Amino acid sequence: MTSTLSFSTPDLKGHFSYPAKAQNSLITPPKPEYSSYIFVKQAGLQEGSGAVTLMGPFLDHKTALELQSLSFLRPGQTEACFSSIENLEQADLRAFWEASFFFLQGDYIRAAYCIHAAIENGLRNPLTTLQKQLQTNEEEEQFLKLLDQFGELYGPSDALIELKGLSLIQLHRLYEAETLLRRRLHKGGRSHNLKTVLVKILCEQGVFGEALALLTDLLTQLPRNWEIMNNLAYLYNNTGEVERALTIYRHAIIIAPAEALLRLNHSIALLKIGRFSQGWQEHEWRLKLPFHTPLPIRKLLPTLNPGDSLQGKTVLITHEEGLGDAIMYSRYIPILAETGAFIHVWGSEQLSPLMEKLKGVGVSQVGGTCPDYDYHCPFISLPRALTPYPSMPFAVSQPYLSPSLEKRTQWQKRLSTIPPHLLRVGLVWSGGVHKDDRNSRLIDYHRSMDLKEMEPLFGDPLIQYISLQKGPKAKQLAPYSHYILDYMDECETMEDTAALMDALDIVITVDTSMVHLAGSIGKETVLMDRFCNCWRWGINQSETRWYPSVRIYRQPSFDDWQPVIRRLCKELTERALNKALS
Repeated sequence: MTSTLSFSTPDLKGHFSYPAKAQNSLITPPKPEYSSYIFVKQAGLQEGSGAVTLMGPFLDHKTALELQSLSFLRPGQTEACFSSIENLEQADLRAFWEASFFFLQGDYIRAAYCIHAAIENGLRNPLTTLQKQLQTNEEEEQFLKLLDQFGELYGPSDALIELKGLSLIQLHRLYEAETLLRRRLHKGGRSHNLKTVLVKILCEQGVFGEALALLTDLLTQLPRNWEIMNNLAYLYNNTGEVERALTIYRHAIIIAPAEALLRLNHSIALLKIGRFSQGWQEHEWRLKLPFHTPLPIRKLLPTLNPGDSLQGKTVLITHEEGLGDAIMYSRYIPILAETGAFIHVWGSEQLSPLMEKLKGVGVSQVGGTCPDYDYHCPFISLPRALTPYPSMPFAVSQPYLSPSLEKRTQWQKRLSTIPPHLLRVGLVWSGGVHKDDRNSRLIDYHRSMDLKEMEPLFGDPLIQYISLQKGPKAKQLAPYSHYILDYMDECETMEDTAALMDALDIVITVDTSMVHLAGSIGKETVLMDRFCNCWRWGINQSETRWYPSVRIYRQPSFDDWQPVIRRLCKELTERALNKALS
């Protein structure tokens, strides 16, 4: 998880007023009038669509259903869903769901009318709510059309400019977004909100000096605004000035102690600088944000002390966020199992075969209904629960995951056609994208690269590259098939991929689940790390205590991969020659 900028929410009610609450901070909502589950049942919507399981216990019925409208409507059961929407008694929600329906149908005029109706019936910020649900670039493009249509019907506004700027940022049409925001500011637009969006654009461009100047000026004007403090600290944290970031976070927390996004960002800075005990505790604030756990907080595994016994108790370990997080934190399951607890992992199909073999795991479940348990614990909460143990966080046996001997033997035989004197190098150049996390889609522009950028590596006759790339970016292999072998269609699970890795000499990867997989099995690995990096890789570090077999080659400047590639070229050439001569 990475830290996140916060934004004041554009309010389209009346003459587009601007409340102080944050768009991306997802404020803890008021007490629910009745449960989301009952509301979904009343609406006649399918419980099995996946939406109900995403509604966390901190969300009131409106927030949950607003966030989930596109999830219900995307699967294509439009007629049944629209029939259910018509029966909703709440006029504001009905109008919002109708707007979502028409939006997905490409009917932007009727979607705009319904958005306006939702506003008139008291629903605040429906366009912002809809924007948060967009999962693809195609949907971002469609949303821009809806904004244009809304502006034609109800007039232009700063609020629409802000929303348009945010979608252009998601599409990485940064010059267009910057021009739009600067033009509006030049014409006298409300500077606070518009400047905040401009700051985000500048951060995406790596223009940190101007972004810092804008935020400093805003904080002078609004010295008790926690969102501006959050954004300023975020900027310092991302550029390596973590102590300065922490000082600002502390001041902001005094002003807004209950803001979950602020506390989460604070935790990330603490973890980045190695203050783990405090960082893990603070990191639990993420559970007050959507999409982390739907299970009751009262049954969350408490912090344990050495000697505590959980004999006869079942602890349910649940998947949260990406595969890499689950791999990284699974190292703590054997420690938890020493308490006598029965460990039931409910997680990813991709990881299940490896989890089954992990010491201490009693059951590894994929899908199905929630099993009985005494305590539950997301993977990411394990280090918090075990903080007092003397083995935390690094004194864990390495490697801690392993593919089966059968699969390892299978891949050794599969690659036996490669001449033994060639250096076998696994390659990963792109990460995956979490569709329900718009911030992760932005991060992927910087942590990933196109395969074309790695061309200087190719052509050495003493090196055989093997692709470990999954997903859409794997299509980039076609022009390089004479340099890179591709077996990934045969890798159905992470255990298959781990067994393939085991047969290689070294893995070269960007910051994705593959670096965690390679590190967890003890495979020698080079992480090609972005300039504004994830907290776990530290500040200016070339090694990581999380994975002793991993070395870090970090971009020396923003979005500049070429020095990293040149360094790899030199190392791999020397390494391949040494192997051939040995």
